[in-house]
Amino acid sequence: MRSWLTDRLLALILAGAVLAVYAASLSNGFVNWDDGILVYQNPIITDFSFGAIWKAFTTFDPELYVPFTLLSYQLEHFLFGLNPFVYHFDNLLLHILNVLLIFWMLVKLTGRREIAFLASLLFSVHPLQTEAVAWVSARKDLLSGAFFLASVVAYLSFRERKSTMLKVLSLLLFLCGLLAKVSIAVLPVILVLIDWMRDGRLSLRKVAAKWPYLVLSIIFGVVAIVGKEHNIIGLTPWEIAIVSVKSTVFYIGKIFWPLRFSVFYHYTGPITFTVSAFFVSAIILAALLIVACLLARKTKWMTIWGLWYLLLLAPSFVTFYKGGEIFYASDRYAYLASLGIIVLAVAAIFWLTDLLKVNWSHGISSVVLCALAAVLGVLSYRQSLTWASTELLYRRAVASYPDTFIAQHNLGWMLFQDGKLDEAIEHLEKAVEIDPKRALAHANLGIAYGKKGMYDEGLKELYLSLKLDPSKQEEAQKWEGILKEKGKL
Repeated sequence: MRSWLTDRLLALILAGAVLAVYAASLSNGFVNWDDGILVYQNPIITDFSFGAIWKAFTTFDPELYVPFTLLSYQLEHFLFGLNPFVYHFDNLLLHILNVLLIFWMLVKLTGRREIAFLASLLFSVHPLQTEAVAWVSARKDLLSGAFFLASVVAYLSFRERKSTMLKVLSLLLFLCGLLAKVSIAVLPVILVLIDWMRDGRLSLRKVAAKWPYLVLSIIFGVVAIVGKEHNIIGLTPWEIAIVSVKSTVFYIGKIFWPLRFSVFYHYTGPITFTVSAFFVSAIILAALLIVACLLARKTKWMTIWGLWYLLLLAPSFVTFYKGGEIFYASDRYAYLASLGIIVLAVAAIFWLTDLLKVNWSHGISSVVLCALAAVLGVLSYRQSLTWASTELLYRRAVASYPDTFIAQHNLGWMLFQDGKLDEAIEHLEKAVEIDPKRALAHANLGIAYGKKGMYDEGLKELYLSLKLDPSKQEEAQKWEGILKEKGKL
């Protein structure tokens, strides 16, 4: 009875912490970064009919197969229209549900409520999760995560009670999760790791028993590859491997140093280990793997939670190439994966205090981690408010990484459309400076110059644009005529 009450009290504290951090972001609107494509301009969402439901199950979004996610948007639109509050509120509810499922799962896996609670608390308020919670278009990560965690909890209950119904429930939850987003397809391997953790060894019989999960993973994996074909062929396997190393280390850095978050982690240079960013990442990852191997025999849990991180991050390695651009990270991709590093860190602290055998060491560790959670919560609160509008989102991206081409260009063009010419030209000039081979950037800068009355400069940029991309000749000639006429050249 005491344990039951303790669990409910801790669950309430976790839910309250999430609400305290993200309640202010419920007033955010939609942003012009996939929200239009997925929600407010998507005919599948705005048309509640059997035809729209059928289309949700037979199309991509445009790259991902996420019918359950689309149906969630469709239901919201049917009941509440395009009120952003509803969409943000449901994202928040899903995050709270995920945090509670994590707490439940960790209590079952670790048997230690202090570790389960503190790891869940740190996960719930970490700024790395803000993109998934505060961005309406990240619903697929929250929804698939909820089904994934519920499937794991159901499987753990099956192990305890040996009820076939619980195993069937776990499998059905996994299927629902795959219909929300296929990135959870690694669940069969996670369940094998759980068996290893609980049994102390790997049983061939139990591994073979995961075949229904594996069949679902393969089917949805093939569907995902069809949708992501253009992303996958955009880079060579070697380039994907190199960027994967940087991405893996990058997220670990964000977990332990949660600053300078951005919607754009954009890369435009050569992809080779001769580039310092990739070389240093490879050295760091190699060092971490060596340490993990040395500790593996004594601390199996370190290996398991490290693999949790790598396995759940791995599906994102085929998403680096998008629309001709390379993005080496996106915060939402680490939503579930980050739990592995967080549990690893919390468990390591308590493991060390157990070794030291110092009185009150657990209490001191708990107080310090709670204080850390408070700091993380403040950072997440501030970060969540940057999702209030597209302009704020782009401004944060420029402030965090000023040398990012796409952030400077997108902010500049948005400011141009809003009539803020001086500031728009400043950012478009910076974009051209960062990457002078972008025809679109030169064209947009030329248009902005023309609007400002700087006709000579505008023509120069348009000619550069045309030289870089002759396919835009008709559009360039149209603006050339306008600028010549207005400049009386």
